Amino acid sequence: RISDLRSDTLSSPGSGAHPKIHKSGLPFSFSWSSSQIYFALRISVADIISSNQEPLPLIMDELFSMYDDQRLKSVAEYLRDICKHKQVILFTCRKDEVQMMRSIITDLNLIELNMYRD
Repeated sequence: RISDLRSDTLSSPGSGAHPKIHKSGLPFSFSWSSSQIYFALRISVADIISSNQEPLPLIMDELFSMYDDQRLKSVAEYLRDICKHKQVILFTCRKDEVQMMRSIITDLNLIELNMYRD
C-alpha cells in the first residue's frame, strides 16, 4: 500500500553491490526501495512490540528523503490512517514533504522551526 509500483524480480549482483529491482527488464533505484522496506519494517516492529499494550509512537527523521512525489503521497495517505490510532512524529527539512503531509493529513499538528531545505 505504500508503493504503487510493483516489481517482478529482485536480484543481487553479489560482492556488496546494491540489489536491483526489475520490472519488465527495467531496473529501479534500490535507494527508494530500501527506504520503503525500512519504513514498513519500523511500522511492523512497533506494532509487534505494542500488540498487547498502548500503541507506541512512530518517530521518523528524514525517512522519506529519497521519495518522489508519487511515493510521498502514498506514504502520507498511509500515515493519515495510522494517525487515527497512533501518535506519529515526523522530522523533515523538506518543504515539499510538509506541504504534502499538510494537504493529506487535515488534522496535522505542525511545529515549524523554519529551517527548510528546498
